[in-house]
Amino acid sequence: MSILARFRGVVNSFSQGYPAVAGYFSMGDGASDVFKWAFPSDTVSTTTSGLVFSQHAGFANPAVAGYFSASDFLPDVEKWAFPSDTTSFTTSAPGGMYRNVGFANPAVAGYFSQSLDNDFLFVPTVFKWAFPSDAVSTTTPAPENMYQNAGFANA
Repeated sequence: MSILARFRGVVNSFSQGYPAVAGYFSMGDGASDVFKWAFPSDTVSTTTSGLVFSQHAGFANPAVAGYFSASDFLPDVEKWAFPSDTTSFTTSAPGGMYRNVGFANPAVAGYFSQSLDNDFLFVPTVFKWAFPSDAVSTTTPAPENMYQNAGFANA
């Protein structure tokens, strides 16, 4: 039995009339395993990422791709193409991220909080990945610094 510590996930969900397909969790704690729950059966399979995950986040552009951040003060972002689950690295964040979270505005953009910067300071910084180009920018910051935060979208 393995302990799934510090899970963060993405979902390939309802979009443009298509039903939900699957949810994805990265294992965390220095592992590169990603677990995929197929809907509606809840059948679970394991695949491997190019990233080694520790404290990280995810968001998805439903029916297109999911995104995982590396965290650990790294700017790396991995993109999972749906439905093939092929992975590639996409545009990096402007700065490293740590214990960050994500959410998305489907077909528009995905967002990751920075949470803690490379100087170990809590920050309100939010990075935005525009769909479909994956162009990255720093967008409106949170009203206060964030750390070990959570996120979701009403989409």
